[in-house]
Amino acid sequence: MTGSPDHNTNAPGYSSSQHANEDYFFPHIRLLDGMDLPFAIAQTQREGWDTTPKTMALFIKHTPCGSFIAEYRGTPAGMVTTTIHENTGWIGNLIVAPGFRRRGIGEQLMIQAMRYLVEEGLRTIRLEADPPGMGIYCRLGFQNEYESLRFRKKISQPIRHNSAPKLLKGNLPAVIEFDKAMFGDNREKMIRMLFEQSHNAFWLTDGNEVLGYVFTQPNANGLRIGPWVAGQKETAEILLQSTLSNLADTTVILGTPAANTTATELLESYGFTRTPSCIRMLFGKPDHKDTPTSIYAIANGAVG
Repeated sequence: MTGSPDHNTNAPGYSSSQHANEDYFFPHIRLLDGMDLPFAIAQTQREGWDTTPKTMALFIKHTPCGSFIAEYRGTPAGMVTTTIHENTGWIGNLIVAPGFRRRGIGEQLMIQAMRYLVEEGLRTIRLEADPPGMGIYCRLGFQNEYESLRFRKKISQPIRHNSAPKLLKGNLPAVIEFDKAMFGDNREKMIRMLFEQSHNAFWLTDGNEVLGYVFTQPNANGLRIGPWVAGQKETAEILLQSTLSNLADTTVILGTPAANTTATELLESYGFTRTPSCIRMLFGKPDHKDTPTSIYAIANGAVG
């Protein structure tokens, strides 16, 4: 899907008055593909985000027709990615290069991403907003759901604990069914892809019942915990101990819903510190709700 969305008056959030500024740019918008990875990673690095080329490639591969580049006179000016789970769509990685900001390009990329997800039949679209971007999202009809906290811990010396069992590929069907109830949607494809590139993965069961699981993903600055899902604090703590076991000289980060106060208490008791938070936002009908009190870490701000 290519072309600028600015003339589509049926696009979500469209208002003709938004184009009255004579400095408004009308870029060419096309699909983002593997050849655009250097541009995409350069943008995330400049913003101080932790995305690796491998993770960005995963986003593109997961939803290959849903990520976009804005070009102005042949020069890449901005980007956005989308992710489609079974019933919900996610928007992430909205970045406009500094020389092209305040020209409406970010809003046009958002309209393109939203239109794509709506045309794919999705009635629920979510994103995790940094405060500077909330103006665009609110204008386009997104509403706040809840605060999404961010945590960080620098691990200098190995921490040894009793470990939960390693999660194996053959265990994934059971984990995916467990995750579906907690996340509020079926994200089987994403879980399988994240598992393949995970640094570590653990789970706990009681007989045939899954109690929880956790992935650790490599990122540009160390490791990211997530997804990390558990029904009880005791399960979540064992999974956290397993994740932290034997790590050294590593920075670990994660995001967790503020509604999960148990997660906040647990993380702080293990020496994690708060960093600037985001806001989970929703467009459309919240037909598919997660259970925030069971989400101890999201997979990634771009994909939920």
